[in-house]
Amino acid sequence: MLQELEADIAEVWDAANDLTELDDDTHFGLVVFVDDFLVVNDGASIYAGADGLQTDFNYWYTHTSSNQQTQSTAQNIDWPENTLDALNAAADGFNWRDQETTLRVIIHATDDTFLENPNSFSSGVQVLSTYAGTVANLQDKTIRVASFAAHLGGSSGNVDVEPGFFADYAGQSPIPDATSGNVFEIGNVGTTLSLADAINEFVAEEFCSDYLIE
Repeated sequence: MLQELEADIAEVWDAANDLTELDDDTHFGLVVFVDDFLVVNDGASIYAGADGLQTDFNYWYTHTSSNQQTQSTAQNIDWPENTLDALNAAADGFNWRDQETTLRVIIHATDDTFLENPNSFSSGVQVLSTYAGTVANLQDKTIRVASFAAHLGGSSGNVDVEPGFFADYAGQSPIPDATSGNVFEIGNVGTTLSLADAINEFVAEEFCSDYLIE
């Protein structure tokens, strides 16, 4: 899936820019996460073109084969990953433009579930965020989340990991629903689902749509 996303970055880049009134006016950033998380380039750099984003993306998806964290050599030995802190890092770590005139979108990809504060991963990394706090932060900034997520995961591959993405989590709406977003089955990417088409269609549909909060 990550290989396909890297290959599709240029197509997503072009499609997003085609929607704007100014050439190459779409801004892109990158957050990577395992148990910890990292805002690539400290959120300070705006990619000048798709090539730079593809280069960084390639580095980080290749890094996943090491099974290490983003900022240490600590091993990733459990199945939940730190979706919540990563989403907050994207929401808070970038210089988002005026929410009245800008479509704000996070494309989020994960193949498993997450933990929330005050829990910690087996690596010792503690989660900083709660689910409710993450949703409120995204809503406050009118950020839409398009998630590529799984129905089943865990060590056996048979654990229900839908809550928070496809289904309610602890009585709260899934993040995509709560942020006027959408969710896609990550296991279908490359077979029945084109990642670039899904992202491009989502962005085009939401470009002039009201932000609806559940």
